[in-house]
Amino acid sequence: MWTWLRIIGYGILVWLIPFFVAFAAFALRDSNRALFESIMAVTVAAVATLFSFDYLRRLGVNQFGAGVLAGLIWMVISIAIELPLMLPAPIALPLADYLGDIALTFVMIPIIAAGIGAAFARAGTPGG
Repeated sequence: MWTWLRIIGYGILVWLIPFFVAFAAFALRDSNRALFESIMAVTVAAVATLFSFDYLRRLGVNQFGAGVLAGLIWMVISIAIELPLMLPAPIALPLADYLGDIALTFVMIPIIAAGIGAAFARAGTPGG
């Protein structure tokens, strides 16, 4: 039970922290779009790495499979929360643009979680 609560809680944080960063850096979106996109990618990568490491270190077993599962759940949570915010007005981002820009960035979440899980599994340690 606690494992699922942690997965869901971390999944919400994996979305929420980059959301706050995007909100704080939103002025850059129009004035320096490349910098804004880089900040967002780095933020998602950092948050996914932090929560993947912490979650998988606590498990101690089957870290690769758990990393894949947790990362996929976190990606789905991020898309499920964000998609309804981006498609309607006032943002009205077309679905193809959302999928090609924002949702594609979220694909790094399960990749990072699986990589950390694989590293723990290869080392034969729960990570901490």
